[in-house]
Amino acid sequence: EAAPPPERRAADLAALHQRARGLAGLPESLALAPFEPVHHDAAFHLDRVRPALGLIGLVPETTVAGRIDAVAGPDIHLTATDGRILLLDTRQLAGWPLTAAAADAPTTAPVAVREREAEAPEGLF
Repeated sequence: EAAPPPERRAADLAALHQRARGLAGLPESLALAPFEPVHHDAAFHLDRVRPALGLIGLVPETTVAGRIDAVAGPDIHLTATDGRILLLDTRQLAGWPLTAAAADAPTTAPVAVREREAEAPEGLF
């Protein structure tokens, strides 16, 4: 599922900001700043993020190859050479040797496929 458009996200954040400003008992050390949303979609190519099939697991003697679509926090969203949309948690990379792979190299690392959560049934009452 794609993220809502920037205007909707800004409106949702503005509503939360307004609610936070209305909280009583905030410490004096907390200065309330004006609401000034900044969208980082372009800088991090978040417009390219699509739901990932699964999370790449790193094991010896395997390859992770593809086109990096976006980077968000520690996550790399990539399209493997076979077209699968995958997610790589870069926190797993510590200690692993990185080498260049051929442009058409397949991703042979295991992929933990995400099960889509079933929608909750409607309430009875």
